[in-house]
Amino acid sequence: MKFQKKNQYLYMALGHLGMILVGLGVMRMMSVINDSVGFAFTFFGFLLMNIYINDLEKKMGFSKKEKGAFTAVFITVFAALSLWLYVE
Repeated sequence: MKFQKKNQYLYMALGHLGMILVGLGVMRMMSVINDSVGFAFTFFGFLLMNIYINDLEKKMGFSKKEKGAFTAVFITVFAALSLWLYVE
């Protein structure tokens, strides 16, 4: 695997990790503060950020299979950590 491709995977993983952290922050804010308006703003911001990152992934030339694998891992990790925060 070329160094450039490994570098792209690293940046893709960091982008998804950032989305996980922002999403968990939103979930934590909702459970502690219970601010529905703030939750709505951050939720829509999170969605817009997700759309932007997907567009960047297309421009970087990732295949649908690669994007699907990263998205599946992202959804699984985010769901597990969200559930853990909710139960705690």
